[in-house]
Amino acid sequence: MTYEKEVEDEDEEGYADWLVILKKKKDRNIEDVLKRFKPNLLKKKKPKLSLECEQSEKYSTFTDYRDGKVYKTVKIGNQVWMAENLGYPIGGVYYNDEHAYGKKYHLLYDWNAAMRACPEGWHLPSQEEWNTLIVSVGGWLVAGKKLKAKSGWGSENRAACRGTDDFGFAALPGGFGIASRNSIEFQGAGNDGYWWSSSDVNGWYAYNNYIRLYEKSMLNEVNSKKSRLFSVRCIKN
Repeated sequence: MTYEKEVEDEDEEGYADWLVILKKKKDRNIEDVLKRFKPNLLKKKKPKLSLECEQSEKYSTFTDYRDGKVYKTVKIGNQVWMAENLGYPIGGVYYNDEHAYGKKYHLLYDWNAAMRACPEGWHLPSQEEWNTLIVSVGGWLVAGKKLKAKSGWGSENRAACRGTDDFGFAALPGGFGIASRNSIEFQGAGNDGYWWSSSDVNGWYAYNNYIRLYEKSMLNEVNSKKSRLFSVRCIKN
């Protein structure tokens, strides 16, 4: 079997495709022909997808039937996470009570509200499930950098603050709130992101996980008062 005529008529992409197919079949004849007629084609490699394209293929979507809001979702390891903070208004509040913050970071919840906020088929992740996520992305020391969104961290958007968002989690610094009897003190939006775990500690406290502006790691706390206001990421049942 010869390929000289086909090689003369085929376009460059066709050459590359032929080469891949015939190499898999262990047929070297086409490679010999290409060396003679179009040696440069042997050096061509198929272009890699852009990061934006690769990342878009990671996402699926979920529609919360309660209010019609559509969320991005992403599979990381064997888990499926929402790829953005929850924004369903069941006991949640906007940072500084300003809707502008809500458009970017969605809502902050106390622990009791967070426990019932996720839609049917989803739930507030336990600390064990958070731990599984961290292991999947490379461990606590690098998880912050790998889970952070590529922009939105710090007012000057410095490279040292931005994440690589390797897995499509797109963590943003929604800040937190400290509730007292008559008021809420908000802190950290743009600099810190805190997310509740469902894991209870002694009835008064619960685990949370957080990322800070200049840190590559992700950390957790075991003594967060349940009255504090943090973001919520739901995980699929």
